[in-house]
Amino acid sequence: MEASFIEPADPRWDAALEALPHDVYHLPAYTALAASQEGGTPAAILATEDDWAALLPLILRPLPAELDAPDSWIDAVSPYGYPGPVATAPISSSVVARFMDAAIAACAARGIISLFIRLHPLLGIPPGDLSNHGTLVEHGRTVYIDLRPGINALTAQTRKSHRYEIRALHRSGFSAAIDDWSLYLAFVDIYLETMQRLAASDQYLFSLDYFRGLRAALGDRLHLCVALAPGGRPAAAGLFSECGGLVQYLFSGTADEFRQLAPTKLVLSTMIDWACRQGSRAFHLGGGLGGQEDSLFRFKAGFSDLRSDFSSLRVVVDRSRYATVTERWRLLREPSAEGKAGFFPIYRSPGSQPSPPAQQRDAS
Repeated sequence: MEASFIEPADPRWDAALEALPHDVYHLPAYTALAASQEGGTPAAILATEDDWAALLPLILRPLPAELDAPDSWIDAVSPYGYPGPVATAPISSSVVARFMDAAIAACAARGIISLFIRLHPLLGIPPGDLSNHGTLVEHGRTVYIDLRPGINALTAQTRKSHRYEIRALHRSGFSAAIDDWSLYLAFVDIYLETMQRLAASDQYLFSLDYFRGLRAALGDRLHLCVALAPGGRPAAAGLFSECGGLVQYLFSGTADEFRQLAPTKLVLSTMIDWACRQGSRAFHLGGGLGGQEDSLFRFKAGFSDLRSDFSSLRVVVDRSRYATVTERWRLLREPSAEGKAGFFPIYRSPGSQPSPPAQQRDAS
């Protein structure tokens, strides 16, 4: 099997996706946007064998400067979301093994020392077939909806309390608008207001420039839904993608003054109806924060009983170099600092900071 790195402008990227089941996370424009956020270089591994092909989007990153590693040593990570490898069906364990061997060899030749892959809960190579080539970590369950039974059946499956609150919003004069892009700035304001209210970490505080870039990257695959209070004030809003019959729930938020009315339920109900009318086959709602089955997970679970698993694959490509930079990372920290448990690669762990210089430590 042959595997090589390609760039977003390479026509082979789009050509491969035309033949493979995929999501928006696999698009070259999306990978380029994610790379610009993370300070890396967008790329993908394209592997082929006869009529079989696989594609894995990645961001190639320089190692942290503090590790004083050669510039030729880098690592790779999946773009934000679910961009795990997608491949031609049927997918057998033997062909997956050859794909991973070829992909890891291509990474080694590129100077990559570690590889972190976020797998897709509904698409691509089965996680079990990847487990012999790295450490497979399960992060928790996600919620999805099979749209094929139709909107009437799906409405009946929705939790009773959700249905009651959605009807109450309609009776109170709330409505929903889809793809009214004059409301895009209102969505961004509501989203950031929600993240600040939840004291979300920096990784969720996307800027206006990011959301503009996301719309440019996804084009007509991106959809906006806004719940409007009587009088037209935006009460809640969400961003969704649709690609190949799969709808993704990307972002949402609720304005502070409407929190008690839960207008996000109206947003989701509206988009489920829209997805059914579009002929989409599945709607992935995602999971809870950090993979937990928390209040966010329970809210999503009110729309469906179906579950999928979100996993990641962690691959140490070059054990010697990985050990070298990990030891350097440990030496730069206080003896008791271990970093965030389970973080990969450990040398990027946010759980501890470098030891200050001696004179600063003495003065503190």
